[in-house]
Amino acid sequence: MIRFQDVRVIGNTGKNSGLFHVTKNAYFEGKDCLFIENRAFGRGVVVFAEQKESLAAFINSTFIRNHGMYGGLFYSDTNGKISSLNSTFSENFAFQGGIGF
Repeated sequence: MIRFQDVRVIGNTGKNSGLFHVTKNAYFEGKDCLFIENRAFGRGVVVFAEQKESLAAFINSTFIRNHGMYGGLFYSDTNGKISSLNSTFSENFAFQGGIGF
């Protein structure tokens, strides 16, 4: 389990997948976080969640001008779960998919 609170993630690049890779039996939570102008060349800019029992949750977080190739901010594969509650999204972009894939 990984929990971030009040973290600013600005101007980073994920080479193969998102900035955070959440895999089987893992939990990631970002609360009151700010993600600005991050990029990824693989799946998901912020998080790539794969395999069952993986969960990434974002609460009261803000996502601005993040860009990716596949899946936009979030990419879920093989029953990975991603949730967002009371979060703000502005000017995010992906070549394939939208906010999520």
